[in-house]
Amino acid sequence: MFIIIRYTILNEPNCEIQSLPLSIRSLRAFDVLSLDSNPNLNLTGDAFVGIQSLVQIYIRNQNFDTFPDIFHDALTVRDVDMSGTPITRFDASLIPENNKLRTISLSDTLLTEIPSAIVKMKQLQNLIIRNSSITSVSRSDFKGLRKLNFIAIQDAPLTSFSDDALNDTRSLQSLLLSNTNLTTIPRAIIGHSRINQLDMGDNPLVCTCSTLGWMKRWEHHSFLVLTGDCANLHNVTLNTYYSENVPKCPEESIIS
Repeated sequence: MFIIIRYTILNEPNCEIQSLPLSIRSLRAFDVLSLDSNPNLNLTGDAFVGIQSLVQIYIRNQNFDTFPDIFHDALTVRDVDMSGTPITRFDASLIPENNKLRTISLSDTLLTEIPSAIVKMKQLQNLIIRNSSITSVSRSDFKGLRKLNFIAIQDAPLTSFSDDALNDTRSLQSLLLSNTNLTTIPRAIIGHSRINQLDMGDNPLVCTCSTLGWMKRWEHHSFLVLTGDCANLHNVTLNTYYSENVPKCPEESIIS
């Protein structure tokens, strides 16, 4: 059952709908589509053909494993949430060159890597991927994303984060990497003085001069919120180690 409120189209969750009704293609001024928990929903093929004015799309807790072609005719899409859907693939060819995407959430999916489609979102400001199977972040995953200011890759078996992964994200303010397998803070934050939130909570962090001494030269935001605990030290938070121990690290422990 679909409910139309002004220019927003919603649906009651857990309905037995199998596809979008063709009638919504005649609506020329609706901006939000929300679909939640529809086990038989099929959005393949031309499901979004003729839909041109969408700004926000929330398609959560579905059963398909491939990112649907939601951008077919809608170049106005700004925010997308595909959380709770077992997506394993996100074809970069689905993203139009002149897209206006600002926020995308791919939490609770089966992704094993940052989708290559992400780098085509040049206006992207917020990327949220929680509870995935991503194991690494490469140097090309955020290439050209100069407006990206919020990255959350949490609750994942992440073990590596390239030193060059954030070369282009000069607007970055928040980096959330909690509950992963990372053992140290990514050196990719070097040169990012705008970062005011760095969440490394629930990670097996090793706090030593050899692993964190380089932070002695890190120029950061004056109101930095640094979260996490040192797994190798009893009752020592990451923030405490950074503020009290890192300044004492010998210069020879700092590797540029």
